[in-house]
Amino acid sequence: MKFWNLPDKGKDSDRGQPPSPPIPEWQKPLHAGDNIPWLSIKPIMLQPLKPFKRHHDNIERFLGDCIIYFKAFASYFQLSSQMVPFAASLFKDAAKDWWMYRRNDFWSTSDWDATPA
Repeated sequence: MKFWNLPDKGKDSDRGQPPSPPIPEWQKPLHAGDNIPWLSIKPIMLQPLKPFKRHHDNIERFLGDCIIYFKAFASYFQLSSQMVPFAASLFKDAAKDWWMYRRNDFWSTSDWDATPA
């Protein structure tokens, strides 16, 4: 039995070609590490909300501003338990006095159905 000895055949298949580029480190899209310097910087996208003083002529403005603000910063305001305290922090004068008495009703009511299925 005779074997054909071909020098360097099949040993270095990439001979004469440029080296392949390095594989970049993969990270999730729109994901940043915990120590990225720009994480603490938040862009000013909207004018800060004006306080609500319980006047009948500015309730629609206040609610509309809150809705726009919550949509713009949806990643921060996903639950009503995040939105309500933020909106309540903007109450002033008579609206703040009203909220002091009504906030217990908001936090004590439950959405859970007490009857078993």
